[in-house]
This record gives sequence, structure tokens and C-alpha cells, in this order.
Amino acid sequence: MKKYLSAALGLLLLLSALALGGCGPSSKDALEGKWNVAAGEMMGVILGGDDIGGFSLDLKNGGKGTATVNGSTGDLTWKHEGDKVTLEISGETLTATAKDDAILTFDDFMGMGMKIYFVKEGASVDMSQFQTTTVAPVTDPGTAAEAPTPE
Repeated sequence: MKKYLSAALGLLLLLSALALGGCGPSSKDALEGKWNVAAGEMMGVILGGDDIGGFSLDLKNGGKGTATVNGSTGDLTWKHEGDKVTLEISGETLTATAKDDAILTFDDFMGMGMKIYFVKEGASVDMSQFQTTTVAPVTDPGTAAEAPTPE
């Protein structure tokens, strides 16, 4: 009888250990990974990621990560709730909207009045939405033809 009780207790402990083995850190957030700048937009003009320069984010597990600008890397913390993402970088708080776990949009990046779009590496995203736009040259008012005067 003792033998059966010991075997049953051992089996119970084994099953408990296996059940608890699944408990651990929370599952991976869909936004974890490397994000590269795709475009920036200011006053209706869209600049491509190449025009803005080497800017990337690496969002890691546990709300930690790094931001890289032109080869310089700094630490950041981040939080994802619903479609909102909040980053803390060098004392600055930045808020973005996540779309389809593939695009992060910062509406007023670092208070510069510029909208910045980041795309997650490996995501299937239609990049045509980030095409550079051109602006017609400003005409010098001194050389512009005068409008006809109404009679």
C-alpha cells in the first residue's frame, strides 16, 4: 500500500511540475522586433525613410528596447495597450498608434510637428503609401504675372 501511495504522490508531483512549467513570462507581444523608419510627413510633404536617415527601434520583451539614430544607440522603455504604444526615450515620452502590428505612426514626433511612420521588419506592408511627394516651386511674387483687374 505504501508503494502505491508513494507512486501516486510522485506522479502527482510530476504532473504539478509539468503544469507549472507552462507558467512563466508573458507571451511575446506582437510588436516585439525591429522597426525601421519608412517615411515622415510634414505640411503635406512625404519624405521617404532614406531622406529622413537611419532611424530604427528595437522593441524587446519586458518593455525594454533600443533606439538607433545614425549609428548612435540609446535605451528605451515601451508599453503597448490596445492600439497605443508609448515609448520613453531619454526622458521624452512618445506616443504612437499601431496598425495591423506592422506600422507605428507617431503623429507629432518629439514635438517637431512631423508625422513619422515605422514599419516592422519582415511585415507585409504596401510601401506605396509612403512614396515621396514633390512640391511645386514657390514663385517669387515680384516675378509673378499680375492677375487681371476686374472692370
